Amino acid sequence: MIGGRDLKQGGTWLAFSKAGKFAALTNYPFVDRQVADPISRGFLIMDYLDSEISASDYVSNLRYHREQFEGYHLLVGRIHPKIELKMYNNVDDSLTNYAAGIHSISNTYDDLSAYRKSQSVKDLTHLMQGEIDLNKMLKNFQNTESNPHLTDFPSFLTLDQAKKASGIFIKGQGDFGTVSTTAIALDKSGQLSMKEVRYTRELGQEEIEIKFNFT
Repeated sequence: MIGGRDLKQGGTWLAFSKAGKFAALTNYPFVDRQVADPISRGFLIMDYLDSEISASDYVSNLRYHREQFEGYHLLVGRIHPKIELKMYNNVDDSLTNYAAGIHSISNTYDDLSAYRKSQSVKDLTHLMQGEIDLNKMLKNFQNTESNPHLTDFPSFLTLDQAKKASGIFIKGQGDFGTVSTTAIALDKSGQLSMKEVRYTRELGQEEIEIKFNFT
């Protein structure tokens, strides 16, 4: 398995296996969901990548245990030898299958995510017209511009707080903010390139770059 590790819980939020399986995870915030002794969501990725079952079967199993976790969106599937991805969210118990194309996933369904989703699709569409550059991709996802038409957001946030939380990149606000930005490119020969920038108060920006060939 290739991916980061949460030093607190030991799980991960994005990783892939050498066999071509892939998984990524976001939270599902701002929902009235009380879970007693929840299992760490980060273990879902490790569990899927270490398993021998398909993404469809894995999601089917998750549905029986969805109440044991706090809210999440789990993107699972394969990126090699062909790309097959689907997303499951345990709050609504819903499953989305993705066809080939450009898609944007966020963790809310209000205006906090509307701008960053539309802007990221626009940016990626533009990038796809030329040679893929991980640094350009990372730069696009470090855009702090906020949603200029913000009306639908959680009532406990002030308008100023909501604006700061509506950009693609969210500057740290206490315990809330973007902790890392990851860009991944996979060519037809099976060569994967990944670059991640992690943001910490102690070290500022820390970069890591990985190259892997599936063939």
